[in-house]
Amino acid sequence: MTLVIGGAVDDVPSPSQPSPQHRPRTVRASSVTRPVANAPTPVWTPLTAAAWVVTYLSWRSGPKTLWAHLVFGYIVAMLVNVVVPHIPAAIIFRGYAPGVVTALLFNLPVMTFLSVLAIKDGYVSGRKAVAFAVGVPLGIVAALPALFALGRWLSGFVIAAAVVG
Repeated sequence: MTLVIGGAVDDVPSPSQPSPQHRPRTVRASSVTRPVANAPTPVWTPLTAAAWVVTYLSWRSGPKTLWAHLVFGYIVAMLVNVVVPHIPAAIIFRGYAPGVVTALLFNLPVMTFLSVLAIKDGYVSGRKAVAFAVGVPLGIVAALPALFALGRWLSGFVIAAAVVG
């Protein structure tokens, strides 16, 4: 859920000057061309969909299952995502960076709480938890090129629906 909220808040332009990714884009379909302000790009749609499916399967299967460990690894990936791109971007650019507010206000406290709770309640434990805490974030990073390609492919459908509808 915080990833979905994060996607919405990340689309808020910077108070000073919008970054290139937040400038209005032009949607072109056949002979129709019109600007779409902050048109959403479904780059993260595959990752979000996978997170929902894995979370559901974890909920259905219970503790110490493959699905529980995958969710734990995803939680750790979201914690790493707070520290790696968002906070350094705000420091380097000396101001607001898209996603830093969401990362600090939602992802950091929620994902910290969930990771501690998962370990404390025995939902995950031992070497398997450590392996998934390292492996899932690395797997997500390795899958990013494919996820971006899938997102670009899906954006064709979203843009077509926006023009037709």
